[in-house]
This record gives sequence, structure tokens and C-alpha cells, in this order.
Amino acid sequence: MRRLAFLTALIALAFASCSNAAGPSPLRLNERLMERRAVEAVVWGMPAVNYDLMRQEMLTKTGAKVGEVIYWGRPLEWRNQTLTPNPDALYFMVFFSNQGRARCSRSSGGGG
Repeated sequence: MRRLAFLTALIALAFASCSNAAGPSPLRLNERLMERRAVEAVVWGMPAVNYDLMRQEMLTKTGAKVGEVIYWGRPLEWRNQTLTPNPDALYFMVFFSNQGRARCSRSSGGGG
């Protein structure tokens, strides 16, 4: 019975020492904000950069143009400089551009 009381007190003391009632300092909050922003930049930036690298490969190494579908029939190798090459995957990608095309805009009024 004493062991159970001792373990309970020890666990309660450990949790009490870990908790900070005042919360993190403004400096620590700013550090966490910068860390989150860096992670988000990588998460959102890597696919965009990888897509552009694959597009540049398509434009420089093949006869395809923007608006066409390209199929890499062999796995990627060291010559294909992408951020995250997967040597086991065959890539099938569509590269498009909306430059020079008509754009839709919303109207701010009731329809008729």
C-alpha cells in the first residue's frame, strides 16, 4: 500500500513539475511560430518546386510542349534532377499554363 501511495505521489510530482501555469514565454511562442512557418514552407514549397523541375526537364529534354501530357517510360535516374526522385515510379504528368487564356471573374450583383 505504501508503494502505491509513493508511486502516485511521484507521478503527481512529475506532472506538477512539467506543467507551466503561466504558459510559454513570448520569446518561445515566437520561436515556435518561426518553426511552424519553416515547416509549412517546406510542405507547400517542395511539391511546387518539384513540379517546376519536372516541367523544365520536359521542356528541355523532350519535344513536348506546355499543354501536353508526358509519360516517363523508365524509372528516374541520377540525371533527372528532381527534389524527391522515386526510382520505382513511372511518372505520368500533365503540364499546363493558364497564361494567355480567358479568365473568369465573379460578378457582384444579382443575376438576371
